Amino acid sequence: MKRRRLLTQVAISGLLVLLISALSFQQAGAAPATSPHPEVKLMIISATSGQPQFIISQALVELINKDHPWLRASNRASLGWIDNAKTLARNPNMRRDTMIISDQAVSFLANKGEGPFKGFQYNTGKILAVMQHVGILITTLDPRIKTWRELKGKRVNGAQTESMLWYYFKTMADLGWDPEIVKSMKIEHMIAGSAKDALLDRLINATIQGMSSAGPAWVPSPHLKEITTAHPAYGVDWGAEAMDATNKKIGYPLLPSMVIPPGAYGLANKEPHNALRATTMWVVDETMPDEVAYEIVKKIYENIDKFGEYHVIGKMMKTETLTDFSAGEQYWHRGAVKFYKEKGMKIGK
Repeated sequence: MKRRRLLTQVAISGLLVLLISALSFQQAGAAPATSPHPEVKLMIISATSGQPQFIISQALVELINKDHPWLRASNRASLGWIDNAKTLARNPNMRRDTMIISDQAVSFLANKGEGPFKGFQYNTGKILAVMQHVGILITTLDPRIKTWRELKGKRVNGAQTESMLWYYFKTMADLGWDPEIVKSMKIEHMIAGSAKDALLDRLINATIQGMSSAGPAWVPSPHLKEITTAHPAYGVDWGAEAMDATNKKIGYPLLPSMVIPPGAYGLANKEPHNALRATTMWVVDETMPDEVAYEIVKKIYENIDKFGEYHVIGKMMKTETLTDFSAGEQYWHRGAVKFYKEKGMKIGK
């Protein structure tokens, strides 16, 4: 009886050995599993905290991190678009895995090392996608101030000296407007919130302000909305001829114009007036790997309807506006161009 039990145990053990050997042979002959893509960390340097560009960039971070298999993103507030480009100019080691917010003027000036970028030339930035367009207004509560000429002798906020808003204002003043009128202005340098309060308190006569767009509709900034809600407010005409003259002197449409229709953004103007138009873009360095740039654009494109859950600007973003900027293909990142062409989208329209 004991001998039979022993033989049975030996037989079972032998079967187990054969089974294990067979499984091992089968696994050895199978194709090896595909290695996962190494994790790639992306830093977005966007805008000051709370600004639309910061919020939309934070939305992109969350959308990427939600389900992308290997891309991990984070969003960092900045001092503004000038500082963004200077950061990449100073830190070449950051360029492969960093995305910044910029606009057409910043990109042009940084590329040439001119204006606020003297000593900080950065000429390898490439467009990834257009986020929005920004209308730049001069706003007043005085209906008698209709054009820049009526700003003679007035107190005007030209924004902070380190901001692109001041650069726009100063460039127009230096190259497009009458120097005697400009000389007579009393220029202040305040952030948008302080300038809004000063205008409402009648401490200044006019201030530079902005609104945003990602398509045909425009949305006033919170400060501009408060101004137009509190009192009848008016947009001051920058002067179409002055803008054209300025662009010709620069040799590039640094200050493209836009016509604001009567009543737009809550303004009380009864006639259309001219303002500046900037194009806000996500920009990456040309050294960013093509597949990384491709995946970022793909994520933006596939989630275009999600950005509206984060900010009203996002509600106006459309897939067709991602390439809504008239720059040739050479100014766009290769990975972005590849994706847009696969979707049949035109570059540099």
